[in-house]
Amino acid sequence: MGRGMRKERFFSKLIRLPITYIILVSLVVLFSYSAIKTYKNSKIAKEKTRQVENELRELENQEEGLKNSLNDMNSDFGMEKSLREKFGIIKAGEKSVIIVDSDEEKFKEIKEEDTGFFGFLKRIF
Repeated sequence: MGRGMRKERFFSKLIRLPITYIILVSLVVLFSYSAIKTYKNSKIAKEKTRQVENELRELENQEEGLKNSLNDMNSDFGMEKSLREKFGIIKAGEKSVIIVDSDEEKFKEIKEEDTGFFGFLKRIF
């Protein structure tokens, strides 16, 4: 029993030492820092995963649209539609109508700025 008591006293004295508390607190701080760092990295990884998934969905939608466009181009109707949209080609006997949007505000600004002799000179240069 004498030996067992000595060991218990030794451990109880060891636990009560200030250095033991300092070591334990240091370990807790170290583990906490590691846990926080891991959490932050996990959060960043989840955000990047979301971004990549969104980009993948957009690319899949784009691929589907391109496949549909390619299928349309294989038919005469689709090819004609594409040429009409891109190049404004019309068949013989058809008339073309071009609609132009007018920005009245731009014209008002130009009229207000370019009035008078200095406005005339400004328009020349």
